[in-house]
Amino acid sequence: MHKRLLLMILLTASGAVHAQDVLIPGRQLTAGKADAQLARIAREAASEHKVLVVNAPSYWQARIAKAIHAADPAADIRFNDSFFEHVLIRLSDRAATPVAAPVPPPVVVHAMPPRRVAHAPESHVAAPPATIQPQRVAVAPVAPSAPSAPPVPPASNAAVAMAPAAVAPAPAASALPAVKPQQPVHATPVPAAATAALQTSRDSAAVEAELRQEMQQVLNAGRPAFGDLHESQLEPGDVVYVNGDLRAVVRRDALGQAMYWLTGNANLERAQYRPLGQGRYEVIGSIDPLASLQLRNGSDAAVLDGRVPNAASPVRAQLQRLYADGRGVESTLDVSALRSGDVLYTGTDAAMVVRQDSYGRSRYWLVGHLALGQTGLQRIGPNVYRVIGILR
Repeated sequence: MHKRLLLMILLTASGAVHAQDVLIPGRQLTAGKADAQLARIAREAASEHKVLVVNAPSYWQARIAKAIHAADPAADIRFNDSFFEHVLIRLSDRAATPVAAPVPPPVVVHAMPPRRVAHAPESHVAAPPATIQPQRVAVAPVAPSAPSAPPVPPASNAAVAMAPAAVAPAPAASALPAVKPQQPVHATPVPAAATAALQTSRDSAAVEAELRQEMQQVLNAGRPAFGDLHESQLEPGDVVYVNGDLRAVVRRDALGQAMYWLTGNANLERAQYRPLGQGRYEVIGSIDPLASLQLRNGSDAAVLDGRVPNAASPVRAQLQRLYADGRGVESTLDVSALRSGDVLYTGTDAAMVVRQDSYGRSRYWLVGHLALGQTGLQRIGPNVYRVIGILR
C-alpha cells in the first residue's frame, strides 16, 4: 500500500508530462488540485501534435474535458471508460486513423480500364478509319441498290456505318460492362474487407494493451504480472478484478501482494465468488472443476455453514497455513459462543476463529450457520470478519 501511494505521489508531483503515462489520483481530481496538471498536459500535447488518451470513470470525463479544453480548446481527447478511481493519461500519435485511406484507389483504378478497353476493340470506329470506312461501304451499294431488293441490307448497314460516332458508344457501353465490370466488382471488396479487419484487430489489440498496462499500474505498481492462474488455482482470500475482457487476481500473503492474470474459463456466478462491487470478486473457497457447479443465490449477504473440515481438505490446510502458522487446529466453537473481538477467517463451508485473551491467541473451527451480512460483523478484509456486536 505504501509503495502504491509513493508511486502515485511521484507521478503526480513531478509534473513530467513527457512520461509515457500520467496517473492522477481520484482525490486530487475531485478536490480541484489536478486542473493545473491537466492544463500542462494539454499544452504539451498541442506542442507535440499528440492525441490525449484518457482512461477514467465515465462520471469524471466531462470534468476532465472541461479542464483540458480550458487550456487548449482544440485538444483531441479520446476517452476510455474505467472502473478505477483515478485518471490515467497517455500522449499518442495521430497516425492511427489514416490506415483505411488506401481503400478508395482500387475503385478508381479498376473502374477506368473498362472504358479504355471498350474503345480499344472498336479501332475501326476511331477518327481515321471512321472517315474512310463509311465511304467504302456507302460507295459499293450505290450502283446495285436501285433495281433490286437485295441492296436493302447493305443500305441498312451503310446507315449504321454512317453514324458510328453517335450510335457506337451506346452499344459499346452496354456490351462491354457485361464482361469486364465483374473484375472490379469482385476485386475491390477484397482489399477493403482485409484492411478493415486488419484495422479492427489492431485497434482491439491496442485497447487490450492499454487495459493491461492500466491494471498493472493500479494493482501492481506498474510491474508486470507474476504469471497466469486458472480458476482451479485460486485460493480463499484472492480478489479477482474484472476490466472488460481482462481478469486479474491479487493475492496477499506474509510476503506482501502479488498480481496474476486469470486465464481460461471462469464463471464468476459461482458460490465461491463473493461480489465486492465495481468489478471485484472475493474468492471465499477453493474451486474444484470436477465438482458440481453451485451458483450464488443472488444475495451478497452470504450465509456460512460452518463445519469442521476433514483432515485431507485443501481448505483446512489453507486456513491452518495462513492463520495458524501451519499448526493443526482441533478445537471447535459454536456460533452462539462467539463474542466481541473474535476474528473470523472464512473459507468454503469452513471458518477459523482467532480469539485473543490473557493467555494468548486461541484458534477454533466455527460450527453452525452464520449470516455474514449482519450488523454484528465488521468486514475488515478479504474473507476476514470481526465480531463487534450481538449476532443472530
